[in-house]
Amino acid sequence: MKQLNKIIYLFDILLHKSVYYGPSVACWDFLNSQRRRLGLFADFVNDKKHSAIVKWLTIKFQFFISEFVKQYTETIPLQCNIPEQIWICWWDGIDTMPPLVRACYNSVNENAGKNNIHLITKNNFHEFVSIPNHILNKFNLNIISRTHLSDILRMALLAEHGGLWLDATVFVTGSIQSKNDCFFTIKRDYVGEYVSKRRWTGFCIGGTKNNILFEFAKNFFYEYWKKYNDMIDYFLIDYVIDIAYRSISGIKQMIDNVPLNNSNLYVMRDNLGNEAASSFLDEICENTIFHKLTWKQNYPIRTPEEKLTFYGFILGKHQ
Repeated sequence: MKQLNKIIYLFDILLHKSVYYGPSVACWDFLNSQRRRLGLFADFVNDKKHSAIVKWLTIKFQFFISEFVKQYTETIPLQCNIPEQIWICWWDGIDTMPPLVRACYNSVNENAGKNNIHLITKNNFHEFVSIPNHILNKFNLNIISRTHLSDILRMALLAEHGGLWLDATVFVTGSIQSKNDCFFTIKRDYVGEYVSKRRWTGFCIGGTKNNILFEFAKNFFYEYWKKYNDMIDYFLIDYVIDIAYRSISGIKQMIDNVPLNNSNLYVMRDNLGNEAASSFLDEICENTIFHKLTWKQNYPIRTPEEKLTFYGFILGKHQ
């Protein structure tokens, strides 16, 4: 019975996606969900899924894309100063942060330098940006999740104010300094599994006010949620950035201009339950100040040998 229910569930998803997004998106998405069973064909199927989604979005929003491109024909400056402000969102406020999230937030404060930190919550977001009613209405109806509202908020905040967006689960181990650039994001060695191919991250991204990428993404989201009540993919933000990258040469140049950085982005997360040896910690932080963590799993504070884990180290130092 359990296996039958799973088959019915998968069939319902396939049918739903086929109706909303066409058979190509639906089929490649379904096959990609089974990629662990596909062996050598997994990467091929993954690429096909990405291509199908990009193609569907590009066709459905062809008018928006072409009109936007017409408006931004000027050369994008690559050398300028990102405003010294950091945006973090925790919807229910600082008092509801889980211990690991609070530690991450405190680490940002301790390393912010001259940057002003803005904690965005349900009570103050409207002080910084004006989100269209159709977005807020769909959020209140649970059509748009908190996660995907934060995708919209980050692009609106960056477009209207500039600065650096950090997800609440980014732990910082070095000074956050503004450089003479118009755009910044975490960028690592190429891997094709994700549509971003590690060229950017939505959880650590920043730039100047009115940056063309943020304007594009903000308005793309606004248009998308006018037409649809469903997410074509959980990582819609990355598909939107990818379409901007493909469509506007200045955005491609801007992203390509970012050097590789923060190569050990996930190493601390992968070792939260392991011993926080000082030599290993130094190695991780040597060329990485931003560390993406997760609060949705339970980790021990100490190992069975009573050694402090990375989780214990983070909580002890930054609570």
